[in-house]
Amino acid sequence: MAAHSDLDRAELLARMGGDHDLMQEVIAAFLAEVPERLSALRAAAEAGDGNLVKRTAHSFKGSNTIFPSRAALEAISAVELAGLANDREGAHRAIASLAEAIDRLVADLREDA
Repeated sequence: MAAHSDLDRAELLARMGGDHDLMQEVIAAFLAEVPERLSALRAAAEAGDGNLVKRTAHSFKGSNTIFPSRAALEAISAVELAGLANDREGAHRAIASLAEAIDRLVADLREDA
């Protein structure tokens, strides 16, 4: 059984103004974009483009801030820092950690979808 994320469902619903339908729409949009976002991060890291890693991670971070998951946000910040340092190996490690945190978040979000 997979470990769950640190998602705070009550906080998420509160951020949606208590609107369960809106929460479902936001979750669906996020779930649809996750594979592409992770793929873009991996491609940027593989290309060794630290600036692109940083920019792509920052954009992904923006779409994650709605979800109260400390682990996912910390992992995205680590990817940003690796990109800023132009640390290709560090970016690969941080992206792997991010993928694990996002997998846990996605599993939890699917329970609410």
